Amino acid sequence: MHFGSEGPTYITGGLLNVNTEWVKSRSPYIVQGDLTIASGKRLTINHGVEVKFEYNASLTINGEISAIGWDSDKIIFT
Repeated sequence: MHFGSEGPTYITGGLLNVNTEWVKSRSPYIVQGDLTIASGKRLTINHGVEVKFEYNASLTINGEISAIGWDSDKIIFT
């Protein structure tokens, strides 16, 4: 996974085995492969984040996901 100071942020896929937070300033997050959230781990997606999945990329949640947007600052998945 690539985490720069500003977006876009490219997520190559694989196993997410640490608690992770995706923030608006690094958005959009571009998921390029199959991403799995490990059991017992959490992915937090903050308000205002855009998540884009490339063709055939997927998200499997064996742990937890928290994604809470606001009316004025939605989370967008495409």
